[in-house]
Amino acid sequence: MWKAINKSTKQIEDKLSEIAKILCNYRYESSYVGLMGGKTGVALFLFYYYKYTNNTEYLDKANELIYADFDCINEGFRIPSYAQGISGILFTLSVLKKEKLISFNNEEVITPFYPSLQRIIEKDFSNGNYDYLHGALGYGINFIKREDNTDICNYILEELEKSAEDFNEKGVSWKSSNPVTGQTGYNLSLSHGISSIIYFLSSLYIKSSDKDKVYNLLSKTIKYLKTNIQPFDKVGSYFPSCANDNNETEKSRLAWCYGDMGIAISLWQAGNKTNTQEWKNLAEEIMLYSTTRRNIDSEYVKDSGLCHGSSGLGLIFSRMYNYTGISEFKEAANYWLNITMEFANNEDGLAGFKTLRAANSSDYINDPSFLEGVSGVGLFMISATSDIEPVWDTTMLLS
Repeated sequence: MWKAINKSTKQIEDKLSEIAKILCNYRYESSYVGLMGGKTGVALFLFYYYKYTNNTEYLDKANELIYADFDCINEGFRIPSYAQGISGILFTLSVLKKEKLISFNNEEVITPFYPSLQRIIEKDFSNGNYDYLHGALGYGINFIKREDNTDICNYILEELEKSAEDFNEKGVSWKSSNPVTGQTGYNLSLSHGISSIIYFLSSLYIKSSDKDKVYNLLSKTIKYLKTNIQPFDKVGSYFPSCANDNNETEKSRLAWCYGDMGIAISLWQAGNKTNTQEWKNLAEEIMLYSTTRRNIDSEYVKDSGLCHGSSGLGLIFSRMYNYTGISEFKEAANYWLNITMEFANNEDGLAGFKTLRAANSSDYINDPSFLEGVSGVGLFMISATSDIEPVWDTTMLLS
């Protein structure tokens, strides 16, 4: 049973109603396609808002947006990625089916795409692109959550083994480029780096017939991750965003996308799914330290979105509270819920919310999307103030 972190208030209910009405009336470009930044992500909020209100107006609009994305696919849209394309749309359908929010036979819709997704997985591994949002793991997540398709999951495991760089007693990792600095290193994040691999391997462990093989690679990956723990009391975070050959320390931001929060919850998932208490203990330790990081300027919390904003922090702390029952996580989730509401202060925003355009920018934009915009903010608010479990957050590797 999901435990809300706060009782629903008129202020929050009014804000949710405002978000829903704006999203129902918003003019979406035909090219606005996908889960993280397109109509499918908006539909995800409207499906859950229908569940929250039992108002079929929002169910009808949610279905309309889903069908609009499939119309684009039928008309030739071919971007395959999880974040921006077909893979994320398909995975969203599986979540909605599990939640009984869609009634059509999604197997008939989804299954024909699997052969092409498998070919893209093979191509991306050959190019060293294991990225969750834009590469092989983002396609693989459609297979890992299913009872069948073990062949492609075993293929992904073998490719991860082959492509891992072995540091002997320090474990294994996978090299990539820092998207901010361009510097080559070992991305530790949940959005693009080895924390997403930890999540994938943990999920594979549940269904694999060769658990020892999966656990061995998972253990080596976590061993490497732990070699990057910094003197957090001096640096300000347990981990940098990316490791590098010089072993330089770096304070990472407080966010889902990069830094301690995403890393810690991937460790907790690994410990929980493999029954490894040491990993769960480390995750809780990191998260408890993260509850003390509340200066929105020094932690670079500049807006309200799920990706790198206050609602993403509130969601993760809510998850950890429900996983562990630790009261500090509930209190931190409430703190970030309050900050989220305070961000709704723009007269020209969507329900008052605006999204920072880019990390190095000072420009704020109106954004209806799931990952960075008001759809995700609304989804967090529903989960924070009701008994509706955010099963949708499996799309962000949180459950």
